[in-house]
Amino acid sequence: MTKGIVNTVFEYYDELLEVLDKYNIHVSDVCLIGGTALNVRNIRRNRDIDIVIKPSRYTTLLREYGNKINKTDQGDLKFSENIHSKAGVFEVFNIPDENLINNQTYHDILGGVKIATLDLVYAKKMYRLVNHKPFRLKDLYDVYLIRKYDKKCTQLHALLNKTSLSKYRIRFVIFLSYIYHLFKPAVDFFVNILKRIKRKFTKN
Repeated sequence: MTKGIVNTVFEYYDELLEVLDKYNIHVSDVCLIGGTALNVRNIRRNRDIDIVIKPSRYTTLLREYGNKINKTDQGDLKFSENIHSKAGVFEVFNIPDENLINNQTYHDILGGVKIATLDLVYAKKMYRLVNHKPFRLKDLYDVYLIRKYDKKCTQLHALLNKTSLSKYRIRFVIFLSYIYHLFKPAVDFFVNILKRIKRKFTKN
């Protein structure tokens, strides 16, 4: 299953293979999520690689290498500078990590590597934006890019429609994504200024 996939290489692919080899993780036990799903469809380049690990392998991984891997309070693992694992990313849609990896409904396969479907990545970004958990400009721009890529948007809202999210708030976020696209350079400029000011006061 390689729906819409045109890119056979994505950023940090070699680093991913090194991590999997180093920690003895079989490629069939992971699924790539986030920006990689956009990169392989030529929507935008991925800035890092987020993966989901099969729960059974995640448990043994912590037992075998726990003291060698940085772990956050949320259970995320940082294997290297650009390779991180996430847990329970799509459970809000009643899709546990096990299903994401084992059920081909939720992933495409490229060169033996499982990559989350575009509608799943879109739904998660929309869910974060609507609920402000968190509200990130990069997610807002991704919503615009994904909708531009999938002009018919026939399947993008299938998962969102199964949630209790307000359709009005969803439409408002879509509207904001188009506005942000139009004024992205100016918005990014002012956001960067605010970040610099915040860092300056934080240091003081």
